[in-house]
Amino acid sequence: MKKFFLAICIYIVITAFVAVCLNAANPGDIAGRIYSSDILAKIGGHPVPSYNIGGRTVIVLEDLADYLIFDYDFIRWNEDLRILAVSLENPHGAHQRFVARHAVGGVPIGNIYHTDIRVYINGRPIPAYSLNGRMAVAIEDIGGVASGEVWSPFYAVYNWREDTRTIYLDFIPGDNLWDIADIVGERPLYLAIFGNQIHFGFDHFRPGFGVSSQFAPARGITPLYHNGRAVGFLHTRECDIDNFVTNTHLYLDIIREIVYNIEIVPPTFEQTLHYFVYEKFGSIITRQDNEYYTFLHIFQGGLPGGHSNNIFVRINRDGSWVISPESD
Repeated sequence: MKKFFLAICIYIVITAFVAVCLNAANPGDIAGRIYSSDILAKIGGHPVPSYNIGGRTVIVLEDLADYLIFDYDFIRWNEDLRILAVSLENPHGAHQRFVARHAVGGVPIGNIYHTDIRVYINGRPIPAYSLNGRMAVAIEDIGGVASGEVWSPFYAVYNWREDTRTIYLDFIPGDNLWDIADIVGERPLYLAIFGNQIHFGFDHFRPGFGVSSQFAPARGITPLYHNGRAVGFLHTRECDIDNFVTNTHLYLDIIREIVYNIEIVPPTFEQTLHYFVYEKFGSIITRQDNEYYTFLHIFQGGLPGGHSNNIFVRINRDGSWVISPESD
């Protein structure tokens, strides 16, 4: 009797295994249908074609380059890993192509297929649909935000407007660090980022806006502060599964207010003299001092291309200086 029950159990296990194998989906098998949609989809404010899969709005990744303008190659295919890696941010513009709305209700326009392809957006895996050679993803998956969060794991957010039947997908703002140069203008200021703190300092001797930074680019969003006030954030995201990039986004209205209220303290005579004597990397040929100024003739040799340079400078007692027109 025991042998009989053992044989029955073995038969059931084998039968179930064979049934699972026979019913297992293979790449290329039809998994469902894709439908037309009356919903208008916009990425960064620009319309792109969209479709309906299971009541959600999907976009075809490979088609985005036909409609949106990016400054980089945003999509890469790895045949060995069977991975489609996509790096998305708000586009810088759009091609002039018409995007049509379809009738309400939608009609079947194609099949969805089982696939072994994996899709990553901004370095993170995302559910995707195979459309026989192209991959589609749902806007709701890209921009879905958890409770209490501002941005999704893909650094995006989506919004739905029922009155216009439009779904908006927007990514975290891009790098605007060097826009501060227009705010600073000719003022001898530089900006330094240490960790999550921003500092402004003076550099009278090197004209033009400068930036220095020392921070560990932790993935994600790091708020930036100036004297306890939020002034922007660092955004470190994966370009693909192996690389990442850090952008600095600053709240320019707040930065403008801070910059305009910084009192520029002119250098002292000692600071200016120290710069020309010790930081110009030259030899003092002549030095003449009187109660009004110090005159220096500085020779710089060994410059690129075998060149040399003579600098004639008068340093006034108030810390200001004048470089002679006779300087090379």
